[in-house]
Order: sequence, then structure tokens, then C-alpha cells
Amino acid sequence: HIFLSIDPCHLGLSPFTPAMHHSLDIKARDLGLKISPGAYIHVLPIEAGFVGADNVGVLIAEEPYQQSDMVLIIDIGTNGELILGNRQKIISSSCATGPAFEGAQIKYGMCAAPGAIEKLEINPNTKEVRFKVIGQTDWNVDSDTVKAKGICGSGIVDAVAEMLKAGILQQSGRFNSDLETPRLRVTEKGPEFVVAWANETSVGQDITVCQGDVRAIQLAKGAMYAGAKLMMHRLGVDRLDKVILAGAFGSYIEKNR
Repeated sequence: HIFLSIDPCHLGLSPFTPAMHHSLDIKARDLGLKISPGAYIHVLPIEAGFVGADNVGVLIAEEPYQQSDMVLIIDIGTNGELILGNRQKIISSSCATGPAFEGAQIKYGMCAAPGAIEKLEINPNTKEVRFKVIGQTDWNVDSDTVKAKGICGSGIVDAVAEMLKAGILQQSGRFNSDLETPRLRVTEKGPEFVVAWANETSVGQDITVCQGDVRAIQLAKGAMYAGAKLMMHRLGVDRLDKVILAGAFGSYIEKNR
């Protein structure tokens, strides 16, 4: 809507109906794009107010409608879009995952930019952390060359998964108060776990994961899980043959998370 200079205000009001659903072919010169003025720009169709053209792009790229396998495709973002089905039938939906997967609503969260912790591992015995930041090829074995600025979506997913595996988090998502490690501490705002000490950062302070960060990831994951289960119930499906994580963020999430 914004790209085509169409008022998007009605998308924020129930029933969230887009002004148009069909695809369009528009000349580049009419959109102010600096390419061959006679070139055509193809704008993909929109399925619904919260299931946009990116979802159509996923359908074109993955072609679940050509497969016999039951496929679930999840495009992870602030608004998670899901596709379920095969050549027999396909349905789509969206769920409000919130911005946690994009680094927002996280205490030290940031977008996936240079300096963001994108990968993280925790030794289950010592609870020591090693991480990798965007813009660097090495892990933080040398704190003088690898400096963290914050933590992005893939990093916070890694952090929560690793904290659970290492026993720092309980199954409920609460911190393990019986654990003794200098990285786990209690502040006025509650418990937090240090993933990068101040000397390992470019911001001059410890980068931590707090209880609110864990809850934000739980809520985001819960929204996607609920959406997927409702779609499976709608199609009468009790198992999946394949799960695909789409989008730039989906490609950075480790499969074992």
C-alpha cells in the first residue's frame, strides 16, 4: 500500500481489509524507480490484511501445491505468516508474534546489523559463553577484536535454547535459582544471565538476557505454535512431513533450536 501510495489506514482497523487484492504491472517511471523507465514492475497480489504479498512469494518459491507431502511453512517476523497443505488443499494464516524475533522488546536487542550477537553457545558444565557477532568471522576467543553491541533475533533464540539445555532455565522459562555461576545474578528488576562481559562489548557494559526477554520469546513461539496447531486442526492433520522456515530471519535460525 505504501509503495503504491495507497492509504494504509484501513489496514489497522477491523476487518483489516486491503484496498486491493490483485497483482499489478506498473512502469518503473511511474513509481520513481531509477531503472529503465520503460521496465515493468510486477506487484504480487495480497491474500488478506495480514497475509501479504511476501506470503504469495513463498508459495511461488516453495510450490507446496505441487507436493504430496504435508508441508508447514512459517515466515517469521513481527507478523508471522503460516502456510499449511499440499496439492490437495492449502490454507494460510497469520499470528501476532510480536517484534522479539527481530530484536525488539529485548533488553539488549537490536536489528541484525554489525556488532549484533547472531550465534551463541553455552558450555553446559562451566556455563561459559562463546558468541559470534555480525561483521566478524571469528567467535569471541579474542575480546580485543570481537566486540558485541547487542543481540539480534537469531542470537536471542540461540541464547534461550542454550540456557535451557545448560540448566540455566527451567522448563517453565524461569531462571534456575539453585544454580551458582557468576553469570547468573539477581538485580532490582529480577534475575538475568550475562552473555557478554563489559570488556567483550563495544557499549561498555554487560550484555544480559533477563526474565522479560525469555517471556517475549515464549510468547512469540507460543503464537506461532498456536497458529500452526489451529491450522492442522482445520485440515484434520496430526503430523507434518516437512517444516520450512522462510524469510531472511528463518534462514539464520539453527535447525536444532
